[in-house]
Amino acid sequence: MLAEHKERKFNLLINLLPADISVVQAPPSRSRKIYAGFIADKQINKVVLATTNIFLKVTGKFIIAMAGKGDKMRLASSEKEAIAWLKEL
Repeated sequence: MLAEHKERKFNLLINLLPADISVVQAPPSRSRKIYAGFIADKQINKVVLATTNIFLKVTGKFIIAMAGKGDKMRLASSEKEAIAWLKEL
């Protein structure tokens, strides 16, 4: 989608609110670099991470900080809260 619309900016919602998480593992370092590279794209404007799991919050904040978007990032406890923040100007 980013390649198709080079002139547009996008907000990114990372929804990690599954009904049940029994096993949580950190993504491998190669995956973290891929995620950070995608988030670092100039077309990505704001990033919000929706999760209630503390481990996922820390991991997500680390990946987003690696991408250099720490100042345009927010944590949310619900999808509704996340979407409301993304809609703010």
